[in-house]
Amino acid sequence: MTTEIVQTNEYGEVEKTISVDTPPMTEPMLMPSNSATENAEETWTTFQVKAKAFFADATQTVQTFFRENQQVLSILGWVLLALLGIRVVFAALDAIDDLPLVTPALKLVGLTTVGWFIWRYLIRANNRQELAQMFDRTKSELFGNQD
Repeated sequence: MTTEIVQTNEYGEVEKTISVDTPPMTEPMLMPSNSATENAEETWTTFQVKAKAFFADATQTVQTFFRENQQVLSILGWVLLALLGIRVVFAALDAIDDLPLVTPALKLVGLTTVGWFIWRYLIRANNRQELAQMFDRTKSELFGNQD
């Protein structure tokens, strides 16, 4: 087989042509060794057997996993649920905060409540005693009688 090589200059003009005799192209044949093929087939067969055994009792495996880790999974679920709830509350508060007149109105309500609390419970001594008694009563209801 003869192959022609054309050499051109920078303007694309042919400067010279060279003819070269080349042997015919043949594709090399790669023959795998028998031991590598047998090893691969053995590995594949082992994998298939293990996969079939795993999927045959997959439901039993999942049930056993959930039964053994029930407490951990329930705690994890409650934590995720609490985080989701906190995220929803903060999103709602952020949405309320973006409304133009709601933020100043809520600040006014808060300041009014603080003013009422100071007027009602903190100015006079007998009202402070009443507040302390209410605090002690609530504490004993929540934590039991500590006496």
